[in-house]
Amino acid sequence: MLWLLLGEKRRGRPRGAVAVALIALALAPRLDAASSGLQDYQSGNYDRARKVFEQQLKKSPDSREVQFNAGASAYKLGDFEQAISHFTSALLSEDNKLREDAAYNLANSLVRRGEAAKDKPAKKSDWKNAIEQYTEALNLDAKNQQAKENRDIVKKLLEELDKQEKQQDKKQDQKKDQKDQQNKDQKDQQNKQDQQNKDQKDQQNKQDQQNKDQKDQQDKQDQQNKDQKDQQDKQDQQNKDQKDQQDKQGQHNKDQKDQQDKQGQQNKDQKDQQDKQGQQNKDQKDQQDKDQKDQQNKQDQQNQNDQSPKSQNSQDQKKPAAAPTPTPGEKKEGDVKANAGEEKKDQKPEEQGAAAAAEEQGKDGEMSAAQARALLKSLNSEEEKVNLIQQPTSQEVLRDW
Repeated sequence: MLWLLLGEKRRGRPRGAVAVALIALALAPRLDAASSGLQDYQSGNYDRARKVFEQQLKKSPDSREVQFNAGASAYKLGDFEQAISHFTSALLSEDNKLREDAAYNLANSLVRRGEAAKDKPAKKSDWKNAIEQYTEALNLDAKNQQAKENRDIVKKLLEELDKQEKQQDKKQDQKKDQKDQQNKDQKDQQNKQDQQNKDQKDQQNKQDQQNKDQKDQQDKQDQQNKDQKDQQDKQDQQNKDQKDQQDKQGQHNKDQKDQQDKQGQQNKDQKDQQDKQGQQNKDQKDQQDKDQKDQQNKQDQQNQNDQSPKSQNSQDQKKPAAAPTPTPGEKKEGDVKANAGEEKKDQKPEEQGAAAAAEEQGKDGEMSAAQARALLKSLNSEEEKVNLIQQPTSQEVLRDW
């Protein structure tokens, strides 16, 4: 590595004992000196040198040498905050010489930042830290005369600052004592004036108290009158609220009764509708039964008309025979036929049709066309009857609410 120390000692100025060391990295043979930033730094182009060192830091962020060089460039540009940051990082180097120079330059940067600080506590803090860094440089190299001189100068600066603070505090204390005495005199004068004012005020307060007592008495009487009026108003309000409650309850009862009447009317309308529907169903069934009965009677009449020629021919072929004398207890043929006729009248149309068909079959031993029609009619009548019986149950009840 190439080491180059640039002294900045300014003897005769107690605050100017600051030197900055610059470490240049070993350059590869294929790179020229300008690319390292060293040439820019040596020629006084600190801004360009700083940019070169910052670029190198992006590639080698853990390089303590590049951090040192970047701190030196920032110091030259007056950016002491950035210089302190870079020199602090360079202190982590394992190279004792680099650590010594980093501690020395860090101390110089802290001194400069302390000089610019307007706040005395901040100024004293930076200078105390600078003394510690000068001491650290001396620990690494006890022969570092610049570090020793700068440390002594900063110690004197701190002593002068403390002395100035003490003198300033003394002056402030004197001013404070004078101000306190003035305040005391003013306060005594004020207290005297306050006492006079208080006596006058007490006299006024006494008079005001008398006036107040009279007013309180009047207010008390007014309050009693107001309380009586409020009590009466409260009683009136209670009576009004009670009447409103009764009216509300009466209205509620009326609304409840109207609702019940409405429900009763709805139930009545529903029942009337159901009764009307039942009556319609009954009338419809009676009409269907009447139509079936008329149809059956018509069919029976036709069947009788169809059988009359055959019966007449059969009776013409038979000879009249003497009617046997009925034995006691036997019924006459006329009585039997009469009874049979009455039984037919009691039978339903479908039963009469079936009976007629069976009687016709009994005469000839075979089912005639009329018998077949009568039997089919009887079956159809039975099926329609079943449908009519089931129909009312499937009809929906109409509701008008």
